[in-house]
Amino acid sequence: MPIIQRSPFFAIPKFEVGNSNISLYGDASFGVSHSKQENTYNLVSPMLVKSYSGDSKGKEVDYDYSLMPKWRISEKDYFAAYIQGNVNRETNNNTSNGESNHHDISRGSTSDYSSHLFSATAYHKHLFSEDAEMETYAVYSDNRAENTNSLEENANGNKDLNTQKYDNRHKQLTLTMNFTKDFDNGGSLEIGNETQYSYDRIENIGIEDFLFSHHRFNEYVFAGYTGMLLRKLTYDASAGMEYVSMKSDSIIHRYFRPRLSLGLYYNITNNLSTRFSYTYSNTPPPVAMLSPYNTSADTLLVSHGNPYLMPSETHSFGWNSSYFIGGLYLNTSVSYGISNDIIEPVHIEEGDGVLLTTYGNMGRYRSLKLKYYMSWRIRGLFLMMDLAHNVSYYTTAGAKKHFSGMLMLSKKWGKIEARTVFSYQNYIHTEFSRTKNYNPESSLTLSYSFTPDILLSIGCSSFIGNPRSKTTISTGQYRSVAYLTKKTFTPWILFRWSFRKNDKKKIELENEIMRDHENKIKL
Repeated sequence: MPIIQRSPFFAIPKFEVGNSNISLYGDASFGVSHSKQENTYNLVSPMLVKSYSGDSKGKEVDYDYSLMPKWRISEKDYFAAYIQGNVNRETNNNTSNGESNHHDISRGSTSDYSSHLFSATAYHKHLFSEDAEMETYAVYSDNRAENTNSLEENANGNKDLNTQKYDNRHKQLTLTMNFTKDFDNGGSLEIGNETQYSYDRIENIGIEDFLFSHHRFNEYVFAGYTGMLLRKLTYDASAGMEYVSMKSDSIIHRYFRPRLSLGLYYNITNNLSTRFSYTYSNTPPPVAMLSPYNTSADTLLVSHGNPYLMPSETHSFGWNSSYFIGGLYLNTSVSYGISNDIIEPVHIEEGDGVLLTTYGNMGRYRSLKLKYYMSWRIRGLFLMMDLAHNVSYYTTAGAKKHFSGMLMLSKKWGKIEARTVFSYQNYIHTEFSRTKNYNPESSLTLSYSFTPDILLSIGCSSFIGNPRSKTTISTGQYRSVAYLTKKTFTPWILFRWSFRKNDKKKIELENEIMRDHENKIKL
């Protein structure tokens, strides 16, 4: 049974200096975490029975930064330029011993992952009038990562070494323009477009050399309007057309796909309202799922992408109703989705205990979610509960059900606040695998506010017990089972001190214009 232990350290300084015409904002975060894991693995197939156990040690160092100057050019023009970046390094070493068809084996594996992300953005906002404005974003991103996995296995005096080393490069240019106009009758118009070009270069520089290149061009144009049909009935509608051109090595796909969103909102009383919605969307395949080359150093667990993947399309229908009175808020919702050509993992047993994992457009997929939400605030006490019942209907595997829930309680006594959170999901499904969670995750926090700008917090995670789970993969005559216990009981201390001066004179351009940079690339 795997056992994981972590010991984190993190720091998050922020600053902003300037006045109502020009200012400079910056933030950074630095974190280090260590992990230790003990694991046991069992595999049963017609030609191979294998089991081994051992331990591994890991370390992760992560640094993230942002810097943004803001300038109020005139009464109607604002400009900002910001850079963002991330540097990450993860290492892991594993040793284990066991048996393979009743022969002793020893295994040693290492993993080394490093990434560097840099993006630069220019932002401009122009006010045509008090009720009309235009926002423009121009973004350049350079995303790089290197990943090396090595596995050495000794059986009966024979040594087998397998190494996979990948060098990833991702470059992207994006231009976004968005115009909004508010009307005297309460209506609002939004028109915009997004143009994007990206290039990916994935090179295998291990024992054998492979190079996968991918070009993608997207153009999306849309328009939306929010208005009122009756005194208590409003609507919102948005429609757009997307053009995509993808070239995965020599394989080319070009297509036009629409996007559509409709909504009706009815305010039944001052305390009760309901909404109906429909959305049609398309999801293109991630580049990591397109590369056809193996990324696994384990010869029994082969994994590669599929360059012939096409986007999946989804029709989503929703209904929700809300009621609030005083400090009580209730919401009930139902959502139903129908997806065609959904991208799902495909597991293929290739004999001799080898499991090939790839991806395919698996035909139709349906999902149903029933959700209930409640929050209640009274006399310094805050209670929030979020419950959901989910059903996934797969083409070949039938219906898979799971329940998820979250409970949060907080109580204030003057400058002191105590907060606890519990979250739980009983199952995590794919078409051929199932993870069963046995107990919830939890956290506890105690805070003291010396002043509105000075806060001290202490807390810990997993204070009611370590989360435990079991994952089963089964396809044909192949079956593997893994158990996991997360040793995540981690106490921590947070001290926050905000320096403020002339807060009312700050530039009227909020930091929310800074969009999150893209994620690290990782196969």
